[in-house]
Amino acid sequence: MSNSHVEPPELASRIVDLCVEKQMPVFAFDFDLTIISIHTQGAWPGTADQLVPHVQPWALALMKAILEKSNAYMCICTFSSQPGMIRQVLKLLYPDKSAKIDQMAVCANTGLQCVPYFTHNQAIQGKNCHLSLAMDHLKANDSLDILKSNLLLLDDDPANVNGAISQGYRAVVVTEDFTLQKLLDHIIKFTSELAK
Repeated sequence: MSNSHVEPPELASRIVDLCVEKQMPVFAFDFDLTIISIHTQGAWPGTADQLVPHVQPWALALMKAILEKSNAYMCICTFSSQPGMIRQVLKLLYPDKSAKIDQMAVCANTGLQCVPYFTHNQAIQGKNCHLSLAMDHLKANDSLDILKSNLLLLDDDPANVNGAISQGYRAVVVTEDFTLQKLLDHIIKFTSELAK
C-alpha cells in the first residue's frame, strides 16, 4: 500500500460499529487523495492494479470493516470520470466482496451524473450532487430509509466537507497524516456535541 504502516482492523471495526450505533451507517469516500494517496486527475492512464499500492492504510482497513458488516454501507463520491476504474481497484483489494462492490454506488463526473462546477445552487455544489445520487441509490437498491445525517463523507477537500455539512450531511476532512484514531476522535467529538 502507500506505506508500510498497517491500521488495526479492530479499530476499523469499532469505528463502523460506533457509526452504526450513532445512526451514521453510510460511509461516502472520495477517491483521489482520500482512498488513494495520489491524484489521478480523473483520467488515470494506467491500470487499476497500478493504483492499489497507493491505497491509504486507514482506508484499506475501514473499507474492509464496512464491507464485512451487513448493517453498514459505503459508496464512492468522486470528481473522477473513471468509475469503472475505481470499482476495479476495490475488487482487487477485496476480491471476495466483488458482488457487493458491483452493487455499490460509485457517483462520478461521467456527464450522466454530476458536473457541479458552475452552479450557485448549494444543494449540488461540491460533492452534494454525488451524495444525493448515492442516497437515491441506497434507497432504491438497499431499501434504506436514510436521511442526510445518516451519511458520513470522508474527503480531502475542506470545501467539499463544509458544503456537505451545510446541507445536513456529516463529514470529515482527510488530511495527509490521517489515521483511524483521528477519525475515531472526530466521530466521538461531533456525536458528543450532537448529544448536548
